[in-house]
Amino acid sequence: RLNMLDASIAFLWPDGGANATILEEDVFLAPTLATSNRVDEATDGYYCVAALTDAQAHGLFRALGHPELCSDPRFETLAGRIKHIHELLGLLGVGTSDPRTRSEVIAALEAEDVPCGPVYASLEEIAEDPQVRANETFVDTAHPHLGKMREPRPPLRFDRTPTAIRGPAPAHGADTDAVLRELGLGATEIEALRADGVLG
Repeated sequence: RLNMLDASIAFLWPDGGANATILEEDVFLAPTLATSNRVDEATDGYYCVAALTDAQAHGLFRALGHPELCSDPRFETLAGRIKHIHELLGLLGVGTSDPRTRSEVIAALEAEDVPCGPVYASLEEIAEDPQVRANETFVDTAHPHLGKMREPRPPLRFDRTPTAIRGPAPAHGADTDAVLRELGLGATEIEALRADGVLG
């Protein structure tokens, strides 16, 4: 069995919960991975960055217009960046908006092989994301009563037993006759039940 709350906490804890893991009072609290996996602002929206390795951090410096930080002894290594994290965040302008658009910042980060991506403010943006479209994540269908619909297809994909959206949930009473036939009732008996008001 699996519940979504436990799964979410287990997935997020290594990034955000490291400083709440060891409960002794004298433990050194270093910046968590969430410091490197940050959300920053551009002129037209937000983007996320996850620069963990030295190469990625140096690429981040260059993409944000601070190549001089690559040779700064405080920030050359992960240990140095952790020790001087508050100085680094200030120099990078964390908390202030980048003067470029989100797509411009992401293009600069991608050119430096820095893991990054847009942060969407609407569900419509998610559906139009190039990777979401390439994955064919959403399926557009026509519901017999509600009209056009968009649904995420099953995330598990098997070669020999492919999954698919088979159709909408049946309307109230739509399967009544089929269920009663499976129980052994004939058409005459079903009609009699309907005539007597037993079936809606």
